[in-house]
Amino acid sequence: MAAKLSGERGSGGVVVLAVGLLVLSISVGAIGLLAAFPVRQAAQAAADAGALAAADVASGYLDGEPCAEAARVVEANGASLEQCETHDREAVVRVRVESGPFVFSESSRAGPPPEREDVRRSRQHLEAFRFSQPVHRSARPYNGRRRVATAPTSLRPAGIAVREHADPSKERLCQAATHWSSSSRRPK
Repeated sequence: MAAKLSGERGSGGVVVLAVGLLVLSISVGAIGLLAAFPVRQAAQAAADAGALAAADVASGYLDGEPCAEAARVVEANGASLEQCETHDREAVVRVRVESGPFVFSESSRAGPPPEREDVRRSRQHLEAFRFSQPVHRSARPYNGRRRVATAPTSLRPAGIAVREHADPSKERLCQAATHWSSSSRRPK
């Protein structure tokens, strides 16, 4: 039995060397992949900036050609413009960034927000309300108590507390006493 085991001498060193090379190659690959994430984020940022610039030109906020402005902004962010399309006031931009063996292609869309039905209805309601008859002050409900707005405790001048009054004449006195600004001196 001793003769069989004598041929196995030194195999532990080979196994340790193989495991060490495996760990080293996995580590190098993982570091390469982790280094690529910021490049992908930069590609997405360049696409976003290019789409916003193209949408600004398409909407009329800036002068010029939308895709030319997108190309200028994308190149300033270290990417190259692959595709640029504009429809009405919207822009879709696709960019490309190369970093070592990795090539990232990201796209972004920009334009005015879509008009939601509830927003459109509320705008119609506000327009109708704006041109309606004014409401008289006496028609508004009054519950008998009004609270005076004051600053947070840390900013409030010393010695002045929050007070509530049912009598509007006392409320005016309270408001006059609690006016403050960050540059004003403490009232005497």
